[in-house]
Amino acid sequence: MALQEPLLHVDSFASKASTARSSQTVVKDESLNFCAFETLITQREKESVFTFYFKEQQNIKEIEVLELVIKRLMYHTEKMGEKPAEHQVIVRLRNLTVELAQIQRKLNNLPVLELLLAELLEVKGLLPLPTVQNVKNYLWAMENALDTTIKIAEMEDLDSPDEQDPNEQDMTERRHSTEEDDEQGEEKKERKEGKTEKGDLERKSSVTESSAPDTEEGELPVSDGDENEDYQDMMNPRDLQKQYSVKQLKQQLREIGLPVQVGPKKETADDLAKRLADALNSRAINTVHDFFDKWWRWKKTKTLPEAEVEPMRKLCEGVAECMTSRLEAALFKFNDYPMCKWFGGLVQSSLENHHFGVLEEWQLYFDESSSEDTTWMSLAEMVDILEKVRLIDETCLGYADRKFISAVAEIHAKVLPSFVLKLTRMKAIMAAQVLTTNQARNQALAMAVTAAIAVMQLLSHFLANKFGFVH
Repeated sequence: MALQEPLLHVDSFASKASTARSSQTVVKDESLNFCAFETLITQREKESVFTFYFKEQQNIKEIEVLELVIKRLMYHTEKMGEKPAEHQVIVRLRNLTVELAQIQRKLNNLPVLELLLAELLEVKGLLPLPTVQNVKNYLWAMENALDTTIKIAEMEDLDSPDEQDPNEQDMTERRHSTEEDDEQGEEKKERKEGKTEKGDLERKSSVTESSAPDTEEGELPVSDGDENEDYQDMMNPRDLQKQYSVKQLKQQLREIGLPVQVGPKKETADDLAKRLADALNSRAINTVHDFFDKWWRWKKTKTLPEAEVEPMRKLCEGVAECMTSRLEAALFKFNDYPMCKWFGGLVQSSLENHHFGVLEEWQLYFDESSSEDTTWMSLAEMVDILEKVRLIDETCLGYADRKFISAVAEIHAKVLPSFVLKLTRMKAIMAAQVLTTNQARNQALAMAVTAAIAVMQLLSHFLANKFGFVH
């Protein structure tokens, strides 16, 4: 069997593997404690010949399966040592559990997967492991905290999200209420815009006229408070034309890197004002989503105009503080789970380093078919995806909690090698039982042949004495 590639891939067989699993979880199965495998080995060693004699063919088949399991365990353990990053180790561990779920169907008396998961429960740095409900609530709380519809101007006065209860059973009502609040907010906004639409131009005009004498040539008007909020949201060509002369409009266009036509085809004041309004509106950063879009063009695609870089740079610290504080508030109760604390720490560290890729509308995907025992591993898969598509700062991956790093290292440095040793012992016991069975059968045949010969001799002696046969 070639060992270069995994037998099964998680994406293709995850759902099948989970359905093959028992509905009993390792935590609830008291028989699968930390010494379950040792107990099973001891029981197997004490079996009498009459117990395993009739299981010879089954033992032979299971020995072959165990050899494959041991090879796969050694392969994955070696690969974990080559790439010891926490998320890579856990992702490979999940691949291994999927393989074992398929292979275990060939093992009638040895629940390999359950025994391995029971061994993992002895790694103290991983406990407690989040349940399916915990992971669902955690991902929903994180998605709610990283809300990209938040307005930049409202970040400082924004209330922190409510702490999410890890064990809340029904999220339907809360999500529904959140959606209703969003819809009501949009309706209020539309009604407000409808009522004030008629007076907007007058208010903007009065603001620009009052600020025009105080502004120097080439500067945009800025006023304090909420009265200029609508003006900042959308620039109007009429207002710009009233505020600036043709010369000033041309100067503003040149400052933001736009060409100005000269000569017989020169533009009118209306054309200049419209172009300037369109340019300023396209540069506006009203929400966190707008901020992320420009950050992506700045850092990833390198297409953001140089004139827009500095405004972006000034907003980075504020957006990072807002998002990290929201995450801390929403996920506070999940800090009891090392796996959740590690995942949230990576996201927060990435934001603090001004890497805002985690604000991408990436799917916090949860596999509903995941079993209770392996759901926590899906968080590591998400980190692996974020790293591959560069939505997270890679430098943050090495700054996890020391206890968690040690716990993950223990998986491939201690748990798996120890498990391989136990499987090898079990295989040796089964091989010895097969050998003992063969020996017992050979001895029985030899005794039967010996007895047959003795009977023949007695019979011939009896006939000779009875009928006078001579030897």
